[in-house]
Amino acid sequence: MLQFANEIKKRVYFFPKDINDLNTYFHQNADATLIVDFDEYFENRNQKDFFNDINRIPFKKILLIGNGSHNYDLNNFKINQNLVELEDKYSEIPYDFTGFPNLEILRYEHIKNCSNFSSLTKLKELSLWVYPNKNIDEFLELYNLEDMRFVQSKITTINGINQFKKLTSVFLIANKDLIFDLNVQANENVRELYIDSCKKIDINLIPKLFPNIEKLTLMKNGEIKELKPLLENLNRLEDLNLMGTKILENDNRYWKDYNNIKKISFLDQKNLFLKANEF
Repeated sequence: MLQFANEIKKRVYFFPKDINDLNTYFHQNADATLIVDFDEYFENRNQKDFFNDINRIPFKKILLIGNGSHNYDLNNFKINQNLVELEDKYSEIPYDFTGFPNLEILRYEHIKNCSNFSSLTKLKELSLWVYPNKNIDEFLELYNLEDMRFVQSKITTINGINQFKKLTSVFLIANKDLIFDLNVQANENVRELYIDSCKKIDINLIPKLFPNIEKLTLMKNGEIKELKPLLENLNRLEDLNLMGTKILENDNRYWKDYNNIKKISFLDQKNLFLKANEF
C-alpha cells in the first residue's frame, strides 16, 4: 500500500517495495509529487542500489528531504528529461542542470560543482539557498522566470534584474551583504517584493527598482525613519507588511491618505499615533 505524506495534495513516499504501485499511480496522476525521505531509509543505509529502479516511476515532481543521502548511489537522480519540479535542500547532489531540459520549478541548496543553470530555459521559479556568488549574472538567460528567491546567499547586487520580463515575484531572505544601488535598472513587471533580514538594503530605493509592486513585505529589516518615500512613490501598492520592522516616525495618520493602500500590517509601537487595529 502506498504511503502518503498528503493524499489530497498527491504527495507520496518512495519505497522500492512499492515500485509497481507507484508506477501505476504516477501514470494516473501526472501532477503528483514523489517524496524521497532519506531519514526513512536508515535501515537500508548499506544498500547502495536502493534507488536503482526509481526511474521506472514516471514522476514529474520530486522532493528530496532528510539526512543520509551519502549512503546511496544517487546517479539515477542526476538526469531526468521529464522532470518539471525539483526540490532538494538535503541530498548534496552537484547537479549538471543540462540533464533537466523541461524543469520549471527549482528549489535547491547550492552545492559546489553544480553547473549549467543557464540551460534551464523553461524555468519559471528559481529558489536558491546559500548561493555563493555576489551577482545574478549566471541566471540572466532564464527569460521565462516568474519567481526568483535567494535565501542566506552571498549576493551583493541584483544588477540585471531588469532583463527578466516575466518576473512578478522577488523574495530576498537573510542575504546580509545585499544592497540596492542606483546603477540597477528597474524591473517594472514585479508585483510582489518580500525582503526579510536584509538590513543593508536601502528601502528608499525600492520605488526606483520595483516601481509597480502591489505587495511589499519588509520583515525584520531594522529601522525605517518614515514610510512617506515608499507611499508617495509606489502608486500601485495595495498590501504593505512591516511586521518585525521598527518605524521611527510618530505621526502616522497620513498613512490613511493613500487610497491605493488596502492593508498595512505592523506591530504596535508606543511612538506611533495610530495603532494597527486602526487600519
